[in-house]
Amino acid sequence: MLKYVTNGHEAIDASYGDVNEDGMLDLITITAPVNEDSVRSGSGDLSRDLLIFLRQNNDSLILTVKNSKAIPRFKSCDTIDSYAGHTALTGRLVINKSCTNNVKTHSEYRFRYESKLNNWLLDTIISASYPSKNDSYILDTLTKKDFGNVSLKNFDIHKGNYKK
Repeated sequence: MLKYVTNGHEAIDASYGDVNEDGMLDLITITAPVNEDSVRSGSGDLSRDLLIFLRQNNDSLILTVKNSKAIPRFKSCDTIDSYAGHTALTGRLVINKSCTNNVKTHSEYRFRYESKLNNWLLDTIISASYPSKNDSYILDTLTKKDFGNVSLKNFDIHKGNYKK
């Protein structure tokens, strides 16, 4: 599996889950530049990679997805680290992004596995916003009818606007 990790990267997060609904536990790994924490100031945007390895009948793992735009970059949206984790569920993958600036936001990007496409499609985006200067709270939910078919293989979390 190490041959698929971008040169100069190391794993920062990983989980197991049956993300393609075949009854076997698959491996989801998030990688980032080695010693990313030591370059917090002035480093610019350092990309991270999402890797999905599907388990085979012989218990080996095969890389199915590698995306360098699906995980929030280091220091995106004025936050030191906006990556708020991921969750691997049966037939689903959830990526979380949390931003802190004048408005605190938490976004959850939910992908559902489509067996006919052997891919995960963005299914729902839930965003909660908390402006720091007042008590108003905004909750927004977008679905496929708002953004169409967005493949996890081509997903860019930094795009920001998923409305048609």
